[in-house]
Amino acid sequence: MPDLEEFFQDDPWELINEADYPERAFSFYGRDDRFWAAKKDQNQLVFFIQIPIQVNTEIIESLSGTLVEIVNYEIDNSNVSRLVITLEEIELREKFIILTKALAYSLSSQSNDSIFQSAKKELGEWSNFLRPSRKGLSREEHIGLWGELYVFTEFMIALHPLTDAIKYWIGPDQKKQDFTLNDLAIETKTTMSGDSARIQISSLEQLDKITEKLFISHIFINETDDGKSIEDYFNELDDLMSGDLESQIKFTKKISRFKNRATEEQLNKKFFFLDLKIYEVTDNFPKITRLEVDSNAILNVKYSLDAQQLGNFYIGDDIQELIRNG
Repeated sequence: MPDLEEFFQDDPWELINEADYPERAFSFYGRDDRFWAAKKDQNQLVFFIQIPIQVNTEIIESLSGTLVEIVNYEIDNSNVSRLVITLEEIELREKFIILTKALAYSLSSQSNDSIFQSAKKELGEWSNFLRPSRKGLSREEHIGLWGELYVFTEFMIALHPLTDAIKYWIGPDQKKQDFTLNDLAIETKTTMSGDSARIQISSLEQLDKITEKLFISHIFINETDDGKSIEDYFNELDDLMSGDLESQIKFTKKISRFKNRATEEQLNKKFFFLDLKIYEVTDNFPKITRLEVDSNAILNVKYSLDAQQLGNFYIGDDIQELIRNG
C-alpha cells in the first residue's frame, strides 16, 4: 500500500507563484480531486473543498487565525460550492499545512452530500490548533497526561508498531480507559511523590470493563529539573514520526485538545518517574460503576481508592510484559 506521503507535496503551496484565486487552483491530494490549494492577494494561503452541487453560503467561525466560508461559483456552466479556508496569519503556515492535510485525509471518505458538515465538525475539533488557548490544564490533567505519555513513549511504541500504538492510546479521545489493546485495557493513574497513595476515580464509567481484562497502572512521579516535560515527550514523538504523515496526523489530532490548553509552564515542567504498581480490576475489586448504580438519576460519581488496601489485587510492576502480551 503506498505511503500517505506519496499523495501530498511537503508544502502544497511552495510551487504556487501566482495569487490568482478563485480563477486558478492546484490539486492538493492525489487520492481525491475535491481538495485544492491556491493563493489570494498578499500571498494568503487558500485551501478549499469543491463539490459539484450548490449549498447555502455561510461564514464559519471555528478556526482561529483563518477565514472559513462556504461560497458558490459557476464554473464552465456548472454550479459548484466551495468550503474555503484562508490563512490570515502567515506565521502559522507550518501548522496550516498539517491541519489541511489532516482535513483532506479525514474527509476523503465523505460523500459530496456530507463532506461540508463533516468538515465543520472536524474544524471544531481543531479549533485551537493554530492559536492555542493556553488556558491551562488542571493539576490532575497535567500529571495524568505526563503519566499517559510515559506509558505510551516508554512501552507502547517500544513494543508495538507506531500506528498501532497510537490506536491503542484512547485516553485523549475521552474514552473510559487510557489504553486498550486486544483483550485488555489499562487505566493509568499518576500520583506525585508526597501526595497520599489514593487512586482517584473520576466517573462511573472509568472502571467499567470494555475488554476481558482491566488493569490500573498506578504511576508515582516527582518534580525535578533532571526529568522530562510533556513538551519533551511531544518533541521526541514529532521526531519519531518524521516521514510518517499518517501517524503524525493522527497523533497531532489526538493530543491537540490537551497540548493547546496547557500553559507554557505546564508544557515545560519536568517530572521524573519513580515507581509503578499494577492492579487487576476483577469482579471483586472495590469500585462503583454504572452497572452497579441502579438509577439513571445519578449522573456522575467521583471517589478515591486507598491503594494500601488493594494488596489482594496487586499483580506486580512489569507493565512491559502486560503490554507485550496484550
